[in-house]
Amino acid sequence: MVARRKGAVTIALLAVILLLAGCTALPGAHVTLHLSTPPSPTTDGRTISAHWWAGVSDPTLAPLIAQGLSSAAPLACEAAALEARFHRNDARARRIDQRIRRWLGTPPDQALLAGTTEASYRYAVHRARTAAAVAHAYIDVRRWQALLALRSEVAEPYRDHIEIARFRREAGLVSTIDGGLAGALAALNEDARRATQVRLDAAMATLADLTGLSADALNAQLGASAGIPDLDPPPDMDSTSGEVASDRADLLALQSRLASQLQHAKVTQTSLDRALGRPVGDGASTPAGEAVASWRRAVAHAEAEIQTYAAAVSEGLVREEALDRRNATARRTAQDARLAYQLGAGDFPSLYVAEVAALGVREAQVEARSARASGTIDLWTARGGGWSAADLTQEVVAAAAKLSGADCE
Repeated sequence: MVARRKGAVTIALLAVILLLAGCTALPGAHVTLHLSTPPSPTTDGRTISAHWWAGVSDPTLAPLIAQGLSSAAPLACEAAALEARFHRNDARARRIDQRIRRWLGTPPDQALLAGTTEASYRYAVHRARTAAAVAHAYIDVRRWQALLALRSEVAEPYRDHIEIARFRREAGLVSTIDGGLAGALAALNEDARRATQVRLDAAMATLADLTGLSADALNAQLGASAGIPDLDPPPDMDSTSGEVASDRADLLALQSRLASQLQHAKVTQTSLDRALGRPVGDGASTPAGEAVASWRRAVAHAEAEIQTYAAAVSEGLVREEALDRRNATARRTAQDARLAYQLGAGDFPSLYVAEVAALGVREAQVEARSARASGTIDLWTARGGGWSAADLTQEVVAAAAKLSGADCE
């Protein structure tokens, strides 16, 4: 791990740069520019769980994400391009002129190293986003399955209402209005059930496309509806005190690019420290000032994103608790209304309202749970989850480039 200096730490993370460049040592005479204080991007050095889905209790999610990562053609092509960079760096490191540079203690080409480092982190960003896309699609499938199950569950009681209304009308106890309302309730539910099935089929097609699975293979893997998984958010989920810069691959990629630009512009550490010391918004029109402004904007955006998703997850929990209480009341009211109508002590309009309300609350529970699950996925991604240092090694990248069999020409 790169040693920390007071005020900041090297932007190019030494362990990863050495790996990607195929070098065995970095001359101590090289002076590196700084922008923040990120730790080395290793499993131990990061503050966020890398592959967050691995710890989820749902047994289906992790295999689907693994399948999605291995079948994504754009990701495989990006891995192939990154692998080609590794080979070029290795070949360059073996050249006689580069050997002489190392023997003389001359720093390696920082632009080359920074470009490879940035490309590696961009690849990590896309891996994390691909994993999140599969997870979102999976939650969507479980959502529509749950809604379809609700519509199917109430279909039989609604048909029973039609029969009871018919018996009561034949007995001269009620008018035809009850039968009309009962029929309308059942018909509307059947229409909604069919529409939900269409949406479920579309969600399944999206998930199949993201995972590269056939419809039959996906159905076999999903099995019967298992409900919407309860995803745990990151620990200290709204924390942004310093971790964001070391955990998010997009910020690490930006650090590498800015460092390369500053070095190309021959900005000294003193100039950069001076720009870093200026108040936010007081950006001088210099390479150092512009780099610091870009960095601060990116970090501020990342922190705002984390806080937004964390608030949404927290609010979702409160909403679910409120809906749980409402559901208990609504179901009890619907049961009382059914019994009252069957015994002739109640009217069908009251039963109609009670049934619609009870179903509405249960559907709202499904929507709230799925929204919280999706928000949790977004929060993990915003905190920097979804990639690991192992994903960026030359061996793993080479294997990833071959997984999907994509034609990258």
